[in-house]
Amino acid sequence: MGDLMNAVRAIVALVLGLAVGYFWKTTRPADDLLTVAGVTIISIVLLFFLLKAIGKGS
Repeated sequence: MGDLMNAVRAIVALVLGLAVGYFWKTTRPADDLLTVAGVTIISIVLLFFLLKAIGKGS
């Protein structure tokens, strides 16, 4: 069951991280691609660990 939850967390973090990257690109079109990619990757990692921490609380 733990592996399934980690997979679900990873998918949710990926989708939300990509949404943050898309939002960043649409609101700040002057930023280069590396900045957008960095924001997206950092968001995905942070969201994964936040979702993992939330899951341990319940």
